[in-house]
Order: sequence, then C-alpha cells, then structure tokens
Amino acid sequence: MKNLVLLLTVLFCVSCGTDLFDGPRGLQGPPGPSGADGAPGAQGPAGQDGADAPISPNNIASVIDPCGDAPGIVDEVLLQLASGELLVFFANNVNSDYGRLAIIPPGSYMTTDGQNCYFTVNADHSVIW
Repeated sequence: MKNLVLLLTVLFCVSCGTDLFDGPRGLQGPPGPSGADGAPGAQGPAGQDGADAPISPNNIASVIDPCGDAPGIVDEVLLQLASGELLVFFANNVNSDYGRLAIIPPGSYMTTDGQNCYFTVNADHSVIW
C-alpha cells in the first residue's frame, strides 16, 4: 500500500508538469559568431540594353540646348520625345516655385537662363535659333 501511495504521488507530480529539480535560470550569453558565407548563386540573365527597349512616344529621344552651351550658366534645355514633341520645365521664378512639365507647341520662345536667347519651334518640332 505504501508503494501504491508513493507511485500515485510521483505520477501526480509528473502529470502537473513541474520539474522538481528546476532552479532559476541564468542570464543569456552573448550571440555566437556568424557562420561562413554560402556559395554564390548562379548568374542571372543579361539585362536589356536601352537601345533594345521598345520605342514609346514618351521616351526621351534627345536633349536640345536651343541656344548652345553658355559657360558658367545652367542652360535651359528641351527634351525631345520619340513622338517629336518638346517637353520643357516651367516655373514661376528662379527658385522653381510651382514648377511643372509641359509640351510646348510651335512658336517663338526666349530662354530665361540668363542667355535670354530666342528660338523657334517649327510645326515639325525642329528647333532653330
């Protein structure tokens, strides 16, 4: 009978999930060193060259400096799209406040970059100065 009581007591303690020999835990140690780098992966496929990219009417085809390069001045330029249209940046002042991009129609214009040079955009989008 004594053995039965002892056995039931041991079973009861085991089923309650308490380890009778568990003491307080110590502090966590510092992390170990990093492992060695893995082997490099296979090389990916070659990228597409810009010249191979599909043509879109919105691609920039060329940059036009309508009055030529002026030393010491940040020149205003026109971006000619693949469609032939000319894209420009307009702003309210030299600080570029309220700046916006716009397509300029054929007509006569003057730069505001300090050169104050006049140029003309023809109906075929060519630029002369």
